Amino acid sequence: MQPAHDRSSPPEPRSWPPAPLDKALCCTDAPCKDCQSIGLRRSHYTNLRRPAFGTQEVECRATQAVHGLANAVPRVSRGLGIARFRAVMTTHSPATAQPRILHVIAPAAVGGAERVVHDLAVGQRARGQSVAVVALLDRTGPEPWLVTALRSQEVPVHTCRSRSRDYLAEIAAIRRAARQTGAQVMHCHAYRADILGWLAAARLDTATVSTSHGFTGGGPRNGFYEWLDRQALRRFDAVIAVSAALQQLLGRSGVPRERLCLVQNALLPLPLLERRAARSRLGLARSPVAVGWIGRMSWEKGPDIFLEAFARLRRSDVQAVMVGDGAERESLEAAASRLGVADRIRFVGSVPNAGELLAAFDMVVLSSRTEGLPISLLEAMSAGVPLVATRVGDIPAATSHGRFAELVPPADSGALAAAMERTLATGGTASDRTRGAQEWVELQFGLEPWLDRIAAVHEQAIRRHGKR
Repeated sequence: MQPAHDRSSPPEPRSWPPAPLDKALCCTDAPCKDCQSIGLRRSHYTNLRRPAFGTQEVECRATQAVHGLANAVPRVSRGLGIARFRAVMTTHSPATAQPRILHVIAPAAVGGAERVVHDLAVGQRARGQSVAVVALLDRTGPEPWLVTALRSQEVPVHTCRSRSRDYLAEIAAIRRAARQTGAQVMHCHAYRADILGWLAAARLDTATVSTSHGFTGGGPRNGFYEWLDRQALRRFDAVIAVSAALQQLLGRSGVPRERLCLVQNALLPLPLLERRAARSRLGLARSPVAVGWIGRMSWEKGPDIFLEAFARLRRSDVQAVMVGDGAERESLEAAASRLGVADRIRFVGSVPNAGELLAAFDMVVLSSRTEGLPISLLEAMSAGVPLVATRVGDIPAATSHGRFAELVPPADSGALAAAMERTLATGGTASDRTRGAQEWVELQFGLEPWLDRIAAVHEQAIRRHGKR
């Protein structure tokens, strides 16, 4: 007979299954028969109550770990028995009756939020859900990668091209798409979609959910839009923060804590091009050591810090490739000339599915001043590329506090340059670190547990909306 659980002083959870965050809650009051069926020790899943909606996790850590192992079926099935493993995964599969989802986003050419919406919509459709996407676009310009990619996966996309600041037309388009699809959940991404989506939902019987991907800061105009966004988020039925730091910020901004939850981003790995092919795509010669920087060329991503750090490197055989575009690109190209490194830096612009090219690099650098949980970080870890990153947002937790990356303070080009030098110099150690990073990403940031957490948030939002 098992001893009674003392809720006043729960024992510390053991080291397996690992938590995405150090202080993440663990499991349920009652034993989970599915966890028990794969042989977890009882203390792993009876030591803490299932967290309420609004705390750091939406599901049991043991269940989450089982889902995270889905990508490692051959290895796991040997230990569990294939039939037993399949039984566990089937038990935790989503219910047949699932809500109809409408995602809303104003997509950039490429970016982390766009990748999240793509993976989420494609994953939900693969589970048999009714899912569609509204893309708010400029009146002119090419079709963004997200729209093309979703349509290639047969995800319905409703595009709205309108004049600049024609917000009434965009609200009407969102409302029209919601009615056509019979959406029960409107899931918005980033401030423009948040504000317009919330206004559109005001006349609809639709639960509202937002994923907050982070705030960029910058000038007064951006600050005003972000302030408006936080006002709107207070009125959503549920708000997802992609990092613990962002969750705390939103709580301090007035988003009700019972509607606020943490769901870290997941990764649907892209197929990697072979190293020679990837280098050819980027215009790199075979011999030089290549350092990659991938992101939006704007203040919060710290591309200027990367340039300054690169100029400090003592090695002259290193070439840098900056993948991305943005308002600061022209000034960055001028800075490269001023720093005397223009002949060793390639600016290649926006590249859809840039994660496919990671094998071209001997190191990837993230120099952000502020972050949530960047997809480019997870892609680099999954690809097995040595990584240097700043200690912001959930980057420390995602890299197990420096086990899988060199971490430095933000906005410190000297520290960044020193970390880049160390990483380039430690070939064998870096290889061991990157192998561990690949396994960590597979376990912690798998697609299936992420989809389960999002589904739980949607269900909670529908219930909360119904009580209004």
